[in-house]
Amino acid sequence: MKTNRNLKVCLLIICSGLVGLTTFAQNNTITKENISECDGSECVCKLDRCTTIDKNIESKCRSMLEKGMAAVNGVDGQIAVIDAKTGRLKAWVALEKGNGGFADAKLLKKAYSPRIMTMVGVVPLLTDIGSKLEDSIDICRGVYNSESGLKIRDHNWRSGGYGKMTMREALVKKSNVAMYKIMLAAMGEERASNCWKKMMGNTKATNAMEMAALFGGIFNGTDFLLPTLIGDSVEVEFSGDINHFGHRYMKEIFVGLNKKDGVQAKYAPEGIELAGIYGNYAGEIYDNGETDDAEMSFVGVFPANDPIYSVCVFIHRPNEPVHSPKDLANNMVNELVAWLLKH
Repeated sequence: MKTNRNLKVCLLIICSGLVGLTTFAQNNTITKENISECDGSECVCKLDRCTTIDKNIESKCRSMLEKGMAAVNGVDGQIAVIDAKTGRLKAWVALEKGNGGFADAKLLKKAYSPRIMTMVGVVPLLTDIGSKLEDSIDICRGVYNSESGLKIRDHNWRSGGYGKMTMREALVKKSNVAMYKIMLAAMGEERASNCWKKMMGNTKATNAMEMAALFGGIFNGTDFLLPTLIGDSVEVEFSGDINHFGHRYMKEIFVGLNKKDGVQAKYAPEGIELAGIYGNYAGEIYDNGETDDAEMSFVGVFPANDPIYSVCVFIHRPNEPVHSPKDLANNMVNELVAWLLKH
């Protein structure tokens, strides 16, 4: 069935023009029917009423998640696989680390920073400001101090950062300065500053299944296919608020991240055109000295020109600067992608 909810609400809960996941989670997959047997109010669901689970894929996801968590010292994690063409859930696994190794965990809403999906909200803003991917932007050597006092830094600012380049080049490098400048042009200083703070904060909003469904919808053009987790049914969410150019720009950037000069190209899977993005969150440090767990994540579809699967994985681990997205790619994501395309 096709719902009447406005997709803008799904994407813009953090701030107008930026991606958010809370409404997506609350309105589309969590119903009284599929949480009634769960013990604990944070439990998202059980999968005993979902008839689309592929046991082979589920088993592979479990072994891959174990491997990935072992490689990056993960304490808990989730992985979900969705059929990109039908929107049906094929696997959703959650694990946690115990004294005896890794064990199945409840399917919960977990701490998941939305910054991995920042570009879903930022890239379409190019159409709002009348800009194109080939337009020029000055990245200011990776350092930008806003009028409101924010200090925006690119990942390589200490080594000199980037100078003038195209929007495309800046975005496939995951330039924070470029993204903030796009927001600034679209929103003005006050709104851009407020949105950036919320976007960079440790928002706890969603789970791997919802992220995989949301990202897969980007590549469906006009509709988001959302598993209900009951039988084999899905809901169809119209995405008409994102225009043709917004969709096209997002697709090109998410592919570009993993090709040629893209910041993820060095650890992209060989021979597979992947469209996706990795996240690496260090964890918020509080005034009392306590620190949130760090987070590593990936969400993407493949093959990019005609997606078969949409996948999301995230792993929480101690806040230690010893692992990078490359570790997640090489230890589990690339192997899972290659296996799924042969399955």
